[in-house]
Amino acid sequence: IVINLVLGLFNLLPVPPLDGGRIAVGFLPLSMARQVAKLERYGLLIVIGLLYFGVVDRYLGPVIRFVTKQIEQVLTGG
Repeated sequence: IVINLVLGLFNLLPVPPLDGGRIAVGFLPLSMARQVAKLERYGLLIVIGLLYFGVVDRYLGPVIRFVTKQIEQVLTGG
């Protein structure tokens, strides 16, 4: 469950090669959407940089810990 949770949340990061980036492009005004879409060719480097500098853990870590704790409480009944 935790692995699926982590992968799902990671995939929703608003970086263009990930699904979250495509969602962000869909919601942005056209001029901004084009600029963000141009980042797609550098997306893998951006993702690696975010992982290397701990940005992903800083923002997704608390969410993952919270949801994991909630799942644990449901499974243990208390």
